Amino acid sequence: MRAQVVYIFHNCFVVHAGEHTLLFDCPAPQYLPKRSAAALAPELRGRNVTAFVSHSHTDHCHPDLASVCAEAAGARFVVSDDVADLYPASVPAGALVLEPDQTGGIDGIGIETLASNDLGLAFVLEVEGLRLYHGGDLAAWVWDTASPAEKAFTAGFFSAALERIAARPVDIAFTNVDRRLPNLAGGPEFATKVRPRVLVPMHAFGRPAWLADAAPALAAGGSSVFLYRRPGDRLDLPDGVTTTKDHA
Repeated sequence: MRAQVVYIFHNCFVVHAGEHTLLFDCPAPQYLPKRSAAALAPELRGRNVTAFVSHSHTDHCHPDLASVCAEAAGARFVVSDDVADLYPASVPAGALVLEPDQTGGIDGIGIETLASNDLGLAFVLEVEGLRLYHGGDLAAWVWDTASPAEKAFTAGFFSAALERIAARPVDIAFTNVDRRLPNLAGGPEFATKVRPRVLVPMHAFGRPAWLADAAPALAAGGSSVFLYRRPGDRLDLPDGVTTTKDHA
């Protein structure tokens, strides 16, 4: 099964898997530079697109996602319930609105949701025999300014989520790796506990060059790490990567 990952901006990526094109966390225009918008458009044009919105923060949530997907052959939308609550006008007609800890599906894509420890959801998906994870803003947000109790709660919440995600092999994982935190928002912990076949670091605010410095820690669990540099950079699923069908 061939698959391809395309970097757009921040936490926004496209995945092509068979007949499916998945769009994750397309941000509002102020967080979508012209070169990123230009890279995104051809990835959606004429394709069957399923767009996921993990939560309502504007660096993850475009206010008119239907217009973003206007040139797709077909478009379906999966959004977090906080988006529907806070910005109902931005939810396209017919969208699947999900809460944490739900399972479901749309257009042949299996969906499981996890609660984020920031806002909204993280997604675990089954598509074309692949198991994908996109974390939204779920991460080990252990800030130096937090109290000891807050730090302990955040670390425990994240570790529990990793156990759940790692219960079955993960083919492609998009997880936050943020250099503002000494623990890189839990990216290295994710890498060693979940051990995805391909790890895609995200949450770089359009400045991803520094991710090369984090690559050894992110590869410590044996993952291939996608080190993108500019919008439109792409990674083909490595030949040696098996899919969940191979584990059935």
